[in-house]
Amino acid sequence: YQGNSAVDEGILEELLYAGEHGDYLPKREILFGRQENAQINIAIIPVLLAGLIDGVNPCAFATMIFFISWIALRGGSRKGIVIAGTGFITGVFIAYLIIGLGFFAVFEAAQDLSLLRQVIRYLFSSVSLVLSILSFRDAYLIWKSKEAGVMRLQLSSSLKKRIHRVIRNSDMHRGPLLLFTALLVTGLIIALLELACTGQIYFPTIAYMVQSSSHTGALFWLILYNIAFILPLLLLFTVALSGVSHTRISSWFNRHVVKGKLATGGLFLLLALVIWTGG
Repeated sequence: YQGNSAVDEGILEELLYAGEHGDYLPKREILFGRQENAQINIAIIPVLLAGLIDGVNPCAFATMIFFISWIALRGGSRKGIVIAGTGFITGVFIAYLIIGLGFFAVFEAAQDLSLLRQVIRYLFSSVSLVLSILSFRDAYLIWKSKEAGVMRLQLSSSLKKRIHRVIRNSDMHRGPLLLFTALLVTGLIIALLELACTGQIYFPTIAYMVQSSSHTGALFWLILYNIAFILPLLLLFTVALSGVSHTRISSWFNRHVVKGKLATGGLFLLLALVIWTGG
């Protein structure tokens, strides 16, 4: 048993078992910072779902499509394209992980203060409920108008232009190391600019993580979230590398954006429930 929480949660059961059987409990695994039987902790499922849905939300997905189209127009070798895409996605992953750790630390510190703990609980459950309603409304508006531009929950035009400008200013014609570094930095910057939209899912999920995981499990939970977040981007990039044009990818995205919005609305509703009841 390592750490106060592990000792607190496991020592009584361990002593009772030893008193009855004269031996240690069967071997256990440390999962998510807690003593668990060797089985999946279902509390992680909303985190993985949130990461996946966040990865396919219009903000992240549309930016990736623009990035792919920019690469296609600039040309370059296949190796250069792989390096650029890997650097970009790595930058996004690092930025979101650092941001997540920072907010996890802030929310966890608030848990020690009863008033702030309740504020976070009610605030993020209420915000999640509102975002759920707005997401379902977006799905209806898109379905009715057949256009994704009518969405309310999306990046502003000024932020979109700034993101496009940052991507355009990247230089594809560099050596491998410089190219990877340049696109990694680009990914970091884009992740920060997109946070106004993707943070709508990320921050309530972090609030849920604080309620459901221990401090020692925070990094593991956040890594899982961010792996799930970049999986759709990696899949999209792989599809583009296989020869599928960015216009065809964009067309597919527009056809399924209503489903994405419905999934996002369902996720926000789930987060609202689990955060509200987890306090």
